Amino acid sequence: MPLAVSELKNLLAASSGKTFSLSGDKLGVGRSAELFGAHLTDGTLTVSKAVTDSARLTVSGNITLKSPASATVSVTFTADGAGESVSGYTVTISLSTWAFATVTVSADYGDLSTHFGFTQPGIALTGQGDTGRALFTCALDNTPFEAPLDGSASLSACSGATKDTSLYQVASTMGFALLKDLDVSLTDLWFRYDTKARCLLFSGTVKLTTTNNVRWVLVGRRGQDKGPSFAGVIEASLDLALSGLPVLSSWIPKEHDVVMTQAALVFAKDSLTNQDVVDINAAIGAGGKTLPTLPPGPLAAGVTATLGYKFGGVARDALKIQLGSASSQVAEDDQNPSAQTEQQSKPESHGPIRLDGISLGYAKGCLQIFTNIIAAIHGFTVEISRFTVAVPLNSGVVDGVRIDGFGISETLASVTIKAVLLLRQDKTYPVRLDGLGMLSAPAISLAFVGSYARKNDGTTSFFLFGSIGVGSGKEGFGPTAFRVKQVYLGGGLNTAMRIGTVAEISTCPFVAGLDDPSIIGENPDPIQLLDVLRTQAPPWVTDQAGENWFAAGLHWTTFEFAEFRALAVVEFGTDLVITLLGLGRFDFPKTRTPGETLTAHLEIAAEALYRHSEGLLSLAAQFTRNSFVYFTNYKPTGGIALCMWVDPSPHQGDFVICVGGYHPAFVKPGWYPSVPRISVVADIDEQTNLTAAGYLTIAPHGLMFGGALAVQFRSGSLSAWATVHLDTLIQWAPFSYDISVGVSFGVSYTIKVWFVHVTINVELGVDVELWGPPFGGNATLHLEFVSFTIGFGEPRPDDLPPCSWTQFQAQLPPKEQAVQMTPTEGLTPTPKPSSSGTGPAETGFPGADEAETWVVSTHGFTFTTATAVPAMSLVFCGKPVQSTKGTLPIRAMDTDATSTHAVTVTHQDGPAVDVDRWIIAPILGNTPKALWGKDAPDLNDPDGGLVPKQLIGLRVTVPAPDFSGTLTTGAGNLNADPLPDGPMPYNGTATPVGPKPTATTNTIQLIATGIAAPGPTGQRAALHNQLQSLGYDVPDDPLPGYAASAGHSLAAQPLLVPAGGEPR
Repeated sequence: MPLAVSELKNLLAASSGKTFSLSGDKLGVGRSAELFGAHLTDGTLTVSKAVTDSARLTVSGNITLKSPASATVSVTFTADGAGESVSGYTVTISLSTWAFATVTVSADYGDLSTHFGFTQPGIALTGQGDTGRALFTCALDNTPFEAPLDGSASLSACSGATKDTSLYQVASTMGFALLKDLDVSLTDLWFRYDTKARCLLFSGTVKLTTTNNVRWVLVGRRGQDKGPSFAGVIEASLDLALSGLPVLSSWIPKEHDVVMTQAALVFAKDSLTNQDVVDINAAIGAGGKTLPTLPPGPLAAGVTATLGYKFGGVARDALKIQLGSASSQVAEDDQNPSAQTEQQSKPESHGPIRLDGISLGYAKGCLQIFTNIIAAIHGFTVEISRFTVAVPLNSGVVDGVRIDGFGISETLASVTIKAVLLLRQDKTYPVRLDGLGMLSAPAISLAFVGSYARKNDGTTSFFLFGSIGVGSGKEGFGPTAFRVKQVYLGGGLNTAMRIGTVAEISTCPFVAGLDDPSIIGENPDPIQLLDVLRTQAPPWVTDQAGENWFAAGLHWTTFEFAEFRALAVVEFGTDLVITLLGLGRFDFPKTRTPGETLTAHLEIAAEALYRHSEGLLSLAAQFTRNSFVYFTNYKPTGGIALCMWVDPSPHQGDFVICVGGYHPAFVKPGWYPSVPRISVVADIDEQTNLTAAGYLTIAPHGLMFGGALAVQFRSGSLSAWATVHLDTLIQWAPFSYDISVGVSFGVSYTIKVWFVHVTINVELGVDVELWGPPFGGNATLHLEFVSFTIGFGEPRPDDLPPCSWTQFQAQLPPKEQAVQMTPTEGLTPTPKPSSSGTGPAETGFPGADEAETWVVSTHGFTFTTATAVPAMSLVFCGKPVQSTKGTLPIRAMDTDATSTHAVTVTHQDGPAVDVDRWIIAPILGNTPKALWGKDAPDLNDPDGGLVPKQLIGLRVTVPAPDFSGTLTTGAGNLNADPLPDGPMPYNGTATPVGPKPTATTNTIQLIATGIAAPGPTGQRAALHNQLQSLGYDVPDDPLPGYAASAGHSLAAQPLLVPAGGEPR
């Protein structure tokens, strides 16, 4: 029987501030006795520190459960309609933990903790409940939810989401790692908690303006570390057929079509095994809704993109590509595609269509799908590069299709055509087009490659390079000694052409040829070749503001025995670089019968270079890896280099001539070239190998040369070897030498008995060191277990004896070359007498065998002086310019001296010249330590054996005249002054006096035949003699040139005037 309301009020009044106690039996409402008995101690509702309200029929305070020991409770009773009996009750217990225990139920709802977006755990016992309910609140919108207290059923609830609710907000509330720019709006939010599988599902309806083809689900559960673990997927259903796209519709038959059916992003906080994926998918499937599932495991932690597609009507395995790592925090925007090419799918084909791997990426809320397509259709091979589809995951509608490149190739009979156009864009270059075309026919071959790019600031760059030549099998044009097969021409604006090392020349497309298969392999397609030129690291051509270049070259053969390719390149802009690149191939024998192999093939790459910024002049050449001698058994390698450093290099004055490298003890300065050893590796037979190497180097330090020879023999367990080496170092002034030579022989034999291997080695060697002067050395004998050294001659000197002045003077330039002057600006051509002695004067610059008299401009000129001996002081016209402290060391003589470089300018007749306004500057340079160093040069000197910043000359500039300003005058001074009229000396009726000019038709002929005739010439000579006797020095010439040119230099017949009775 239900408790009377009056009795309840008395109990509440009596319990205020004390303990309120009421058993389920006494309450008597519904199954209160059973419910209280199942969860409350002794089946009694006991509230300590009770706060009661008799009028409202409520009580609150503390309650004791099995676990936790104490919790807060709030109880509300309701009365029947007459107000006489208690008809209902609600007991709400607020918990401080998600794990609790009553008398009969132990429950843990920790999966619905704050980590998963829920708050306010509690228990509710009501008159309408059979087992009681667990309480919690969704933190997303503070909506209260309930779950069966005993876990006997799963929980589902639906919340109407506000218009601003998004998938990102849901994930953020749950602490789920989701890309921030994946902003999917929701119309409602749905979740389900499986109390047995302890798995929480979140999903909802995506707000779309078109079709509802985007689904999502987030799954929360406990991880292996007992902490929260998350997984989720957002999926867009597609029906995208490549044959339906306008660009590809004519190239892809529908029976071989590629249809993309589904694209998704999968998120996982922790890595998931295949069983984990099965369990999660089972929980998703039990939700009773059509939700996306995770792709088959295993899945790595982080973000994974998946793509479902059909190829040729057959569904293929879904493609999975991991895009990034996971985090417990929400991820920021991913602005760039993050798919990795090494993670793309394997190439696959169906009929004439080939997919060159599919890759996935994500950027700015879009899942991006990349692939390269090759189609053999209608007799053509079509290649579509970087075909890209963007699928915004907030709409599921294909947003854009992009093709970065389109290539086509075909061979018709003996004509091959290849062409490609690529669009490459990035943050710096919104527009960049690369193109290539090739035509190969029996009569002609054409190839070109080019690029156009525009930066964000409007700067444009451009380059174009092409070749034209004869077709395959054609001999070319020209004599057999120089038969041209191809001509190269190209240039670039705001682009830089990479000048590689001499070892890279054989693989440079501009030298080896755009159609040479050795660059990237047999039958290269155009896109591959463009990648070699523009994107391969390091690329051959790059966009670089301010850099420009021009290139021209030839491909020719000589007697069909040697083949040469040469390319001259001039780069200008921020630097001036002039380069000549060459590649020569030599085949032996010259003529071969069908099927006969080459006896030898030598391929040599060469490079001549001037780089202004480094002050470098260099010439280098070396064998390429394609060279062989005596069929393919003998491989020659190595190279040579000649380098000089001039102004403005900090190593000015240094040089090196290197053949095959350097002395083993020599540490190469950083600016010296790396040169491989001149060597031959020969496989004489399967058991015997021979290696021979040598080197020769000349530098300011001295001379280095040497070599080595090694023979190895191996047959089963027996090995034998013999080596010989020679290394020589000779230094200049004073002369010294250091020679090391050695020889060794050895034998090795391995004895094998069951599992025991014993190797016996026997080796004998001798090393000899020689030095001098004075002559001395050491000989060292090496045995297998012992070595000893025998000395002979003089011990190695610490210092070499000094030489005499006469000996040292022989190392200096001749006296006439010790000081030189060179005009650099303002030199004008010098008048010279006529080569015939009688013609007009000629102009030109002084020859090498002529006395150099400079004729310079009156608008200023500059000349430099140079001294072979470093100066301690510079003097110009008696005035000091610059000096250094100390004295000039002469290393070879072990002494010091003083040196002054003085320049004096005087007039030809002796007086001094006023040089007050002339600009005088010192010239600094490097000089060899071997001559002018304080100490003996070290073989491994980091300065390269040079003394830096020595005074070696003057730069003298005569400034242009300083003209005064323009004189001015008043306008009135320029007016005309009127004069009175006066009588004219002649009038129109006056009679002419003297010979009268007449017009004839043969005046030109009279001049041509008469002006250089003996008669007139003799008369002019007599007149010339009379004038000379009077002191007038005027020229006299027989005028043969004028007579010869009169017929074509006179445009009309001149008037003829009689003189002395004869027409003249």
